[in-house]
Amino acid sequence: ALRLGVDLVVELPVAWAIRSAAYFADGAVGLLAQLGATSICFGSEAGQIEPLSQAAELLLSEPDEFREQLHAALKQGKSFAEAQGSALRAVAHGLPDNIFSEPNNTLGIQYIQAIKRSGFDITPLTIKREEHYHSLDREVRLPSARAIRAAIHSGDGVFGMPDTAAAILKRRFADGQGPVDWNSFADMLLYRLRSMPRAEVEHYPEAGEGLGTRLWEAARRTHQLADLIAQVKTRRFPLTRLQRLLCYVLLGVNVPLLSATTKELLYIRVLGINKANPVVGSILSSCDLPVLTSLSRDMVLSEQARLSLELDIWATDCFSLAWHDSQAGLDYFRKFLVVERED
Repeated sequence: ALRLGVDLVVELPVAWAIRSAAYFADGAVGLLAQLGATSICFGSEAGQIEPLSQAAELLLSEPDEFREQLHAALKQGKSFAEAQGSALRAVAHGLPDNIFSEPNNTLGIQYIQAIKRSGFDITPLTIKREEHYHSLDREVRLPSARAIRAAIHSGDGVFGMPDTAAAILKRRFADGQGPVDWNSFADMLLYRLRSMPRAEVEHYPEAGEGLGTRLWEAARRTHQLADLIAQVKTRRFPLTRLQRLLCYVLLGVNVPLLSATTKELLYIRVLGINKANPVVGSILSSCDLPVLTSLSRDMVLSEQARLSLELDIWATDCFSLAWHDSQAGLDYFRKFLVVERED
């Protein structure tokens, strides 16, 4: 990113990144607001900001008709996302149907809601996504991330990326650091699920309505992660919600921990900067939150910030177990990346 034109890269803390779209958006927009952003830009299937803004306004205002339609759809056994989409289509006259069903539209609407809820002086902008999010078509100008991952995991190599990014990925793979997918954590997940009492799984976020119990029981019937997911996933419990629950279980993130670490943003962690741009240093020096460019075990932070940062570090350690040669504590001795790129 730094080599290709970005001047500052910061990390969305794990506690926000593994939650639902609304929390993900709140965290991301909150970080940008802290950095003084005056506009944000995201991809969307709609490609126009007006209908996305209208949809965001509807969700924020929740008119009576919308609530009635939502409750009726939930009673029919639809997932919350499906029920919300059908309720919005029923009341949002004149808006395209795909505003509420396409994944990038959905996240974009959440970004706009986050801006409006917090009263940030940030202008949302959008770029039209040319190819479908789930498309596996490789013969297009901008293949989807799913198509790129599918090619990598099938052994066809890296394609569809800028040369600079592709070279980094190939180098990492050559060093045994990937490719990584859900199956890389299958044994760890099954161990976690089989070693915990049935009641414990209900203490994890989004495990309600019987989902946690379904997952706990399925872990005792199979040793294949794909089979586990197939047994647990239903129309009411979609794959995205199940994947979030699996993240919580893998990282040991229970309800109290998640609540403590996502009440507010607690720090800004810098991953990389373009040193040649003097604006970057000015932005970071004017932030109200602590700016972290390196980590040490004796850092002085609030209790909530310490919990959040420990979760970030633990997630890195857990992820690195999928590599052939790794060690714990990478976050402590891997320094943030500095480039000097004159535009």
